[in-house]
Amino acid sequence: MENILAQERLVPFDHQGKITLFTSEYNPKILKVSYTGKFMQAELLADKDSSVVLEIMYSDSKVTYRKRVPITYPELETLRNSVDSLLIISETDDSQGARSLLLTGCLFSGLCIYGPTLPVILNASTSRGAVGLYMLGAGSSFFIPYFLSRNQKLTYGQSNLTFYGLTRGYFEGLILNYLLGGGESSRSYITAAFLTGITEGVGLYHFVKSSEVSDGTANLMKVYGDFGFYVGMAIANQLDIPSEDSKLNWSIVLAGNIGGLTAAYKIGKRYPLTTGDAEVISTTGMLGSFLPLSIITAINPESSQAYTTPVMIAGIAGCYIGHKLTQNQNFTFSQGYITKMGTIAGALVGLGATYLLIDNAKNWQYLAGSYIGAQTSFCLLYKLNSKSNKLLGNRLHVNFMPANFIWANSKSIKNPYYYSMFPILQCSLKLDWRN
Repeated sequence: MENILAQERLVPFDHQGKITLFTSEYNPKILKVSYTGKFMQAELLADKDSSVVLEIMYSDSKVTYRKRVPITYPELETLRNSVDSLLIISETDDSQGARSLLLTGCLFSGLCIYGPTLPVILNASTSRGAVGLYMLGAGSSFFIPYFLSRNQKLTYGQSNLTFYGLTRGYFEGLILNYLLGGGESSRSYITAAFLTGITEGVGLYHFVKSSEVSDGTANLMKVYGDFGFYVGMAIANQLDIPSEDSKLNWSIVLAGNIGGLTAAYKIGKRYPLTTGDAEVISTTGMLGSFLPLSIITAINPESSQAYTTPVMIAGIAGCYIGHKLTQNQNFTFSQGYITKMGTIAGALVGLGATYLLIDNAKNWQYLAGSYIGAQTSFCLLYKLNSKSNKLLGNRLHVNFMPANFIWANSKSIKNPYYYSMFPILQCSLKLDWRN
């Protein structure tokens, strides 16, 4: 028996190899093993034939027990994904910091949304009453969550999605009032939005805790939820639904938001990611949507449908590329956020450069210059912030064509397809990785 145990080796619970001893500080529920008593610790042991056994130690009264459960490699992969999620959750373990963020978001919502709408809901008849109700509502938006969240360990994901529910839920309430045939008065719309926003904010707060949603998954839900709105609008516009069927349009928009939230939750559960990873995915999605705009604007189609489908498809492709770029990277929130802000700053630099270099530039030229600046900034910041994977060699190649640049600004050019045949800039990006 001793020889058999001596041949067993410890196997880590996570993909990074950080945890070989699973203690009670983690969540024992993810082990999905039934036992009666108090959990103490667990280990993964691999035999010489590479079979894996999960050994759990637990106590009942004064007796300590060991339970060994063989697991398959698919089950091991699922377990490691769950443990990775737990490690990512600890990325922002400062509960007080998360609580401060929660209270800031609630106060902002109260000042800008719920405070101003409270006098309308309560039908304040005087300006004095309206001002008083506004201040009462805005102040309560801080103190109510302050007392309710006392002595609770909060996560960044809870704070993030609570604010998302308070703000986007208000907009969804306006849509629901219209779809469900609520009152036509502004008071009816505002009341529905008020109640829906608060309900969604509180609901998402408890959903993150009960479903053990990691901070990265929560941030991805925010990103995909907003992107779902845009996808729903694009689909509704592409279908060209008559104005008398406008309820169908708004139903598609609302379905896009729900679909985006659901997709992000499923993806985050299966492929653990950090809050910074979600910011990078958001940035690549925006870049993808931005890419076809200059080309379509140069063609200048009469129908708006010619814009929506390419922009939507390119945005989805951009999100997919973002997922690939963030695999095993574990960007911190500051790294992802700086990458996003730097990309926006690069777009402004490109826009300014186009304005200075080209007299009477056309709209498509402004868009193209802005996109080049944004894409260049993203590649630079991504490379600087990348951790576990490094880019091999000089991956971004940009060739400037001065002759084409001079000819492109000639007044004799009237066919926009010329620019696709004789480009001003030629860019190529290799995607080889060192793991």
